[in-house]
Amino acid sequence: MMPLCEEMNGETQCHVHPRYIWLMMVRPVLILVLALLVLNVAYVFPEVRGIMPLPYTVDLFLLNILLTVVILLPSYIWAWLEYKNFVYIIKYEELVIRSGIFRKRHNSIPYNKIRNVQRLQNILERIFGLCTISVETAEISFSFPNSKIPGMLNSKELPDLILKKTHADQDADTNLGETMRQVLSQLKDLNRRDQREEDRMR
Repeated sequence: MMPLCEEMNGETQCHVHPRYIWLMMVRPVLILVLALLVLNVAYVFPEVRGIMPLPYTVDLFLLNILLTVVILLPSYIWAWLEYKNFVYIIKYEELVIRSGIFRKRHNSIPYNKIRNVQRLQNILERIFGLCTISVETAEISFSFPNSKIPGMLNSKELPDLILKKTHADQDADTNLGETMRQVLSQLKDLNRRDQREEDRMR
């Protein structure tokens, strides 16, 4: 497996945790168990054979192996590709989330648009020690939709890092706004002085 995070040109590029692959494999495994149950019951009970068109001349063990390969192999390949293509990049001014296998999605969220970062965790994620990070923006729009990063370790490090950058960006905006107000105030004072000088000259 590739490393989770790596530094590139001052940016931190990260993948989700490899356990996310096995988390995505839970549903195919449940489907496989159900399919194997139905298949074996159909072979055991003659009443079911008339309902289900199964190749009863083929060995049951071989059918179980074939069904397992047909369900699990494509599911694992798909889960691995999902894992490999899901990347989040912590840049200086924005959080970038890239995902998608055939249809690539690129979501850039400036830190000054982020209003909240939550850790979500369902039962399966709790079993695997993972969680989902939900990044909420000031308003739900096409440009900055609320985004989720699944397959994260059950840790507060990433939400704290994003919020820290968000607050730092907001503080920079506040400082810039205060500086602009001071400059405008000084310009107004200068205009008043110029106006007084003109009045005196008259």
